[in-house]
Amino acid sequence: MRQTQTQAVQTMTTQRVLRALIILESPDAAYRLVTCHADVVRLRSQTKQQDYLLLVKRQRLVVTTMHSGQIVLLNQVKQAKFQRLSDRRIGITIFCTTGQKVYEEVTLY
Repeated sequence: MRQTQTQAVQTMTTQRVLRALIILESPDAAYRLVTCHADVVRLRSQTKQQDYLLLVKRQRLVVTTMHSGQIVLLNQVKQAKFQRLSDRRIGITIFCTTGQKVYEEVTLY
């Protein structure tokens, strides 16, 4: 029974992460990968001609501008590790405050 409950929580966490990251893959935002470090990703919006940072801030995964404002993608995030996979793809490992760990790959347009 515990295993079933653990699997259900992991599935819900993965689905929550996927819904949050879909914003990054949106053709409307047209993010381009500028730089990728283990703890922060720098993006450039092709439509708004503005730079953004993807990082963890106050236990939230956020996309923030260099000047002000932010979009909260996901709450209850302890840490995120980013890895550049190609010019348009990044791997993101998210460590939740609840103990779950989720890895997803994101393709930017």
